[in-house]
Amino acid sequence: MGNLLKIELFKILKGKEKNVIILSFTFMILSPLISIFLSESSFDKEFLSNIYRFFEYNFSTLFPLSIGIFSIWNIGNEFKNKTIKYYIMSKYSRFQMLIAKFLSINIFTIICFLITYILYCIIAFLTSDKVSVIVNFETITTSSLILNLSLIGITTIFYIIAIVTFSITLAYIFKRQNVAILIFIIITSLMLLLFGGIYELSIIPRYSFFYASELYTLIWQFNNFHMFLRYILPCVSNIFILLILSSVSFDKYKYK
Repeated sequence: MGNLLKIELFKILKGKEKNVIILSFTFMILSPLISIFLSESSFDKEFLSNIYRFFEYNFSTLFPLSIGIFSIWNIGNEFKNKTIKYYIMSKYSRFQMLIAKFLSINIFTIICFLITYILYCIIAFLTSDKVSVIVNFETITTSSLILNLSLIGITTIFYIIAIVTFSITLAYIFKRQNVAILIFIIITSLMLLLFGGIYELSIIPRYSFFYASELYTLIWQFNNFHMFLRYILPCVSNIFILLILSSVSFDKYKYK
């Protein structure tokens, strides 16, 4: 299993699919920073406001779409190039292959996110109005600020894992990457739009991992641990359900 995971990580590092994440996450840093530099408002120079802008700009579109496309593309190539049959004929079980894919994609994506998130936090601090930052440190302790930013990062990791799981589920169900990507974009767009749409329908995404797309609203809320759990629990439950669906779909696949 360990060797299979190493193989999958090596394929990601050598493949073109990784460029989707690298370019998207780079843009996730640049887009809010450009907006901050061009703004003349003092509020936009405040540290927490800069962090909020990072998530607000990216969480509803670029973040989930880039992760989904990367994940589906990574698996879809196996079916497109018909290299999947060589794995099926190997000594590894289909479940082991599924878990190796699941872990490798998550490891790469999470590492890229952590680098992006930490780098942005450093840049946001260095470019923020130091007077505003001092005010923040006086009203809330430095440890509370770091804890809150850490909790947001941890919750985002669960969100990433859920997005990846949903993406690979679609990839294993539909096999054709173009179809899977299109369906992913449609479902993701629809679910995220429901948050700002009809109130009666907006409750639907709250039972799904898409609810975590709103976690950045907790940036100014401290010691509110139960709210983080409200975002994490749908992710965890969805991950297990989607992994089962992925396993069932992959088990039924018969290569020609």
